[in-house]
Amino acid sequence: MKKIKQYKKLLDIGTYESCGIDDEKLSRYYSFQFCLKYLSPIKIPEILELGTCRSFVDGKYEGCNMDDIRYWKRDNFEKWDWGAGCFSLVFGQEIPDANLTSVDIAVSHINRCKAMTDSLGIKCNHVMSDSIKFLELTEKKFNLIYLDTGDMTPIESTATIQLLEAKILVERNLLIQNGILLIDDVLNKTPRQMGDNSGLGKSKYSIPFLLSNGFSVVFKGYQYILKKDMK
Repeated sequence: MKKIKQYKKLLDIGTYESCGIDDEKLSRYYSFQFCLKYLSPIKIPEILELGTCRSFVDGKYEGCNMDDIRYWKRDNFEKWDWGAGCFSLVFGQEIPDANLTSVDIAVSHINRCKAMTDSLGIKCNHVMSDSIKFLELTEKKFNLIYLDTGDMTPIESTATIQLLEAKILVERNLLIQNGILLIDDVLNKTPRQMGDNSGLGKSKYSIPFLLSNGFSVVFKGYQYILKKDMK
């Protein structure tokens, strides 16, 4: 886990800014580490990202969510969009032999992500699709599914989409045995600021559903990690 160590400070800061709680233990650095350790013995892990890396720079910089490639600076990773986590950029570098698939409904997001992963030499299958349709049609099973679809406001529509994603992956058994779910933005501050009191943000429906369908939480931070209980 060489690459992620150099990103620790930036993952910490990005998490604090998104969470509104300055607690190192909540950082994406630790949830990412958990997942990387789990994946490390697997020769060619299957990884699915729902909601792709979509910005060349973090929201505090000029060029956020813009298509202009000049804003992407591969070697100036302090400007990367750490507020969103940079999942495929980190995991694609850490596990170069993984079968990494990134799905997003917006062609502009897919094009930006492809520009970033290509520049870093990351092998990634970029799919422009509605996440629900992709989950309904895919013939693959995955070691890790990363749930990061939708915006933080309005929260109700995003939470509903994530619940549908959870239902499909359970009904279709899309996780390989012992596979894990990584759910982003569970403790994001925006839903709280907009009056949502669930404490789970865009996961307020999906996490209770998963817990009632054989899953347990194995990591709690800004992100949650869930694993299906063995029978």
